[in-house]
Amino acid sequence: MSDIAEKIRKIRTEKEITQDELANVLHVTRQTVSAWERGRSEPSLEMLSNISEALEIGLDELILKKSYGKGQTRYKVTAAFSGIVSLAGLALKLWLEPVLVLEHQRHFNAKPLFIFRYAAVPVFAAAFAVFLLSLFALSRDISFGGRSRKLFLTAGIALTLPWMVTAIPIMLSNLNDMKLLIPWVFLLSDIRFIYTLLIPFLSGVCMFLGLNRK
Repeated sequence: MSDIAEKIRKIRTEKEITQDELANVLHVTRQTVSAWERGRSEPSLEMLSNISEALEIGLDELILKKSYGKGQTRYKVTAAFSGIVSLAGLALKLWLEPVLVLEHQRHFNAKPLFIFRYAAVPVFAAAFAVFLLSLFALSRDISFGGRSRKLFLTAGIALTLPWMVTAIPIMLSNLNDMKLLIPWVFLLSDIRFIYTLLIPFLSGVCMFLGLNRK
């Protein structure tokens, strides 16, 4: 796909304009617009001018080769911060968790271990997802527009609910025996990887894509 084809498709999608709507404005068929966006044909210079007007962008922005780097500073900062959080999480997983397990076995105090596993580890997993996407975004545009961003953001928020339902009661409780507070956590122990790592990771992916603007 050529740069022009990708730009037409991306900007049209971001502005929530259908191929039919753009075709009507330009007095061409929807198949013609589809062919432009697939790179099977290229619009003439005069038509490019009409497309830029229809999409409300400058002709130079449509024609000139994209200089990717507008948001690179943002991605670098995000990658640095999320990378530090991810490394801190790995270090704590290797060093702190065994200490907390021993504390639980010796003194029957489950709260510190559960706070780490069900409140902190999901944050580290989400941060790792953001770290990976930030690095990827330094070389390729992965921003979405319109409905797609809203869909990703909604999915990201929905995926945080299992973590919040478990983490908030644990952190606010004064109980040491978590069985009295959230008995379902013990039922989830066999799928802790999914509950504390995979779901938060997917939440981080969705939140990044949902909040990532062009």
